[in-house]
Amino acid sequence: MSDIAPSVSANPSTEQLSTKVVLAVADAKNVDPLDLPPLYYAIDPDALDQLFQSRCQTRASGTATVRFTFAGCDVVVASGNQVTVTLTDSDTERDIEA
Repeated sequence: MSDIAPSVSANPSTEQLSTKVVLAVADAKNVDPLDLPPLYYAIDPDALDQLFQSRCQTRASGTATVRFTFAGCDVVVASGNQVTVTLTDSDTERDIEA
């Protein structure tokens, strides 16, 4: 059974993608973002931000997808700064799209 949660509120013009990832994972786990381990344990946040920022600025064709595990969740970041979080450390899996 999977529940779709509301999108994490993020202003793509001012909020870094790495911040959006942390907020989406915190929302999926129903915890405060400060209770999560640092994102850099899973992926380089600056590289993630730069990868998708440069793709938006250059309007590169095609799609980019980055997959990684963070704080017991599978995270997929896709073109358009779409973040999908799937809980993996509980009996019930939930997909969260932000």
